[in-house]
Amino acid sequence: MLKHKRKRRHSLSVRLILIFLATAFAVLVLIAAAFQNISQERAHVFWKDIFSDYFYSLSKDIQPPYDSAFIASIESRTHTQVSVQNTDGAWAHETPPFAGADLEFRDAGDGRIEYTHWRRYFVLRIPRQDATIYFYARPFEGENGLTFTGIALLLSILLVIFLCFLSIKRLLKPIGWLTQAAQKVAGGDFQQRIPTLRQDELGQLSDTFNTMSAQIESMLNAKRQLLLAISHELRSPLTRMRVAGEMIDDEAQRDELVREIHHMDRLITELLECERLETGHHALQLHDIDAARLLCELIDERFARQRALIRLDCSANNQAHLDPVRFKLLAANLLDNALKHGEGKNVVASWRQLPDYGELIVEDKGQGVESEHLAALTDPFYRGDQSRAHTGGLGLGLYLCRQIAKAHGGELRIDSEKGKGTRVTVRFPLNSDR
Repeated sequence: MLKHKRKRRHSLSVRLILIFLATAFAVLVLIAAAFQNISQERAHVFWKDIFSDYFYSLSKDIQPPYDSAFIASIESRTHTQVSVQNTDGAWAHETPPFAGADLEFRDAGDGRIEYTHWRRYFVLRIPRQDATIYFYARPFEGENGLTFTGIALLLSILLVIFLCFLSIKRLLKPIGWLTQAAQKVAGGDFQQRIPTLRQDELGQLSDTFNTMSAQIESMLNAKRQLLLAISHELRSPLTRMRVAGEMIDDEAQRDELVREIHHMDRLITELLECERLETGHHALQLHDIDAARLLCELIDERFARQRALIRLDCSANNQAHLDPVRFKLLAANLLDNALKHGEGKNVVASWRQLPDYGELIVEDKGQGVESEHLAALTDPFYRGDQSRAHTGGLGLGLYLCRQIAKAHGGELRIDSEKGKGTRVTVRFPLNSDR
């Protein structure tokens, strides 16, 4: 049976978390930018308008020969860094990080102190006749750039993100249930129901899905019951018609009537067999069989007149554990289809024995089937390919074959190319216990 290619799955909860994270990150960036701008402005105000007088007073105490221990004590008390540049351009105490940079200083307002900022540093410059004193620092930043508060904030954000992920995953859990149930319904299991534990939109969706599944199951059961009732009711009239037909004197009319009665009887048999396999009312009668021998018997019994068109190709080992009656029914349908659509050309039936499974393959060299019809060929009553419609039947043969393969735990696959023919492969597990 043809299977749909599985598409790559994208988790909805992960996508929602990513949207949340992107939004939160954008908001945090805006807040951080605004906070940094405000902090810098406040720092500039403090340094320029309030601390400038204090630093100017301290600069008076910094005199030659510029004792490093004394300057270091000022740095420790003020949490700043101090550098002294002599008139010859040499640096005393320590060289600042902005040495050599082209800085543009502005007057702080009193003509004594100038200020600027370089990268993340705020710099005060106090020019004197004997030297120039620099006070500089990075306001509101620790020495290592990452404080305990920052680490705690980061861990808190990660915890919030994790809790949000769990909440969203729990919120969207019914979607997972709905997906699993829909996949089973697509496979023909209409008894699937979804737990309805919520009163929100997802709970309403689950209720709607359950109602839909129940209605589809009810309609299909009603259709099956109708088909079964009609099939059973037709048994007795067909038997009487067969007896009456045998009494017709005209041989041509008698043969035509018997052929039509046989066709109707076969259709009823297929309908009843499909229903038994679909509902599991009739268990398989599994036996150790010789697949090649059963195929030979079938050809001699059912296709004696067309024996010359059928070529049997079997491997050396043909043992399998299958229901012999249903195996012959499946093979008969496949051979009948191949002969009808093979346009008088040879049909090949083969059995291949592999380590874990056996394969029954039936090939014809007819016109083949358009690719858009392949997926639906095993649906009941499907006759979408009009080139095959004139051959008769109601489209139950391949559906019955699929049901027999499925009942054995196997699968049916159809490969066809327009103008070249059709190949049907039925794979049976060799250790089937169904």
